Amino acid sequence: MGRGDLRRFVNAAAVNSIAMAHPPKARNDATPRVRTLGAAWRDASGRGENNFDAIRLAAASAVVLSHAFEIVAGGRSAEPLSRLTGQISLGELGVLVFFATSGFLIANSWRRRPEAGHFIDRRARRLLPALTVNVALLAFVVGPLVSRLAPAAYFADPAPWRFLLSAALINVQWTLPGVFEAAPLAGAVNYPLWSLFFEAIGYALIAVIGVTRLPPLPTLATVFSILMVIHAAPPSDAFGAAGAFAFRLSLVLPSFCAGAIAAYAADAIVLSRGRALAAAAALVFFGAVGGFVAAFSIAGVYLVLWVSVSRLGPVARVGRYGDFSYGVYLWGWPVQQLVQTTLAPNDWLGNLVFAAPGIAIAAVLSWRLVERPMLRGARRGRADSTQVATPGGGAVRPPGERLS
Repeated sequence: MGRGDLRRFVNAAAVNSIAMAHPPKARNDATPRVRTLGAAWRDASGRGENNFDAIRLAAASAVVLSHAFEIVAGGRSAEPLSRLTGQISLGELGVLVFFATSGFLIANSWRRRPEAGHFIDRRARRLLPALTVNVALLAFVVGPLVSRLAPAAYFADPAPWRFLLSAALINVQWTLPGVFEAAPLAGAVNYPLWSLFFEAIGYALIAVIGVTRLPPLPTLATVFSILMVIHAAPPSDAFGAAGAFAFRLSLVLPSFCAGAIAAYAADAIVLSRGRALAAAAALVFFGAVGGFVAAFSIAGVYLVLWVSVSRLGPVARVGRYGDFSYGVYLWGWPVQQLVQTTLAPNDWLGNLVFAAPGIAIAAVLSWRLVERPMLRGARRGRADSTQVATPGGGAVRPPGERLS
């Protein structure tokens, strides 16, 4: 071996010894990766499952449970969450959950297919047919059967015909002649219909932003901020009906706006169990000290969306046989009022037990005979993967997933 060969051998041995003494750090694949809402949503869509069906059904059931207390007592004096917080009932919380999911899913629906005609058609098909059937049956079948008036006197009154306008979300009417007048909440035929008009306003907001090509995030943030100001400083009585309407809008639409903002900023929103627990803790805190509704529009929306895209096993398959939440919402109050006026249970549990089978049957029939056929009709053209997100809302359903 020559001197040059010896030198190369020594150098190579030195390099090898250094490499053995300081091996490269192994890549730690177990290092937690940042999980964003956008990535989680795409993953849920790819798997063909999410938890929105379960969340909506739970929210609708919360509304029914809350109304069992109110219908029996004639008010919310015995309603558990209202007594606990002094701010909000369990039913109102369910409505806020509906609006949070709706904002996220309706915005995603527009982003996926930004066509005004298609968007309006889908929203109308999801919202109006089941509502029309509901108000028509209440006005012309249930009403005359349970009214204290004779059929001739009942139909001579213009109220049943005006009640039909509720199906168009205009001049929503709560009473029918002689119907449910002996109930503790006398005359209220289907009070929950109030929220559907505000739901439609949310749809219109997304459509207007899309059609006018306004920047969605700044526009939604501005609307959200204005509504929060109105909520924090309600208009005085001098503003009359307009002020009352604006305040009611400030109760529910911020959650819709926050959900829509989350849809547009999904890749910047980090999801984690720690943040979800912090959001839940914030809701508990503001439930105790005040400001719960405002807090929900941020912390509550985050928590709802975190649950919506989490892997919860069988929970994601709740909607396999149908999306019954809208039917539960539409028919819950009338069935509960009917139970209270005919069977007169003494407590909330009796009302709930007797009403639950009727509500379930009505919801299944509404889905099978009205809602699902109307949605399938909208799929004759280019397939759209939306479904209800709130009472009357529209959720993104991954491509290829069945309607039922």
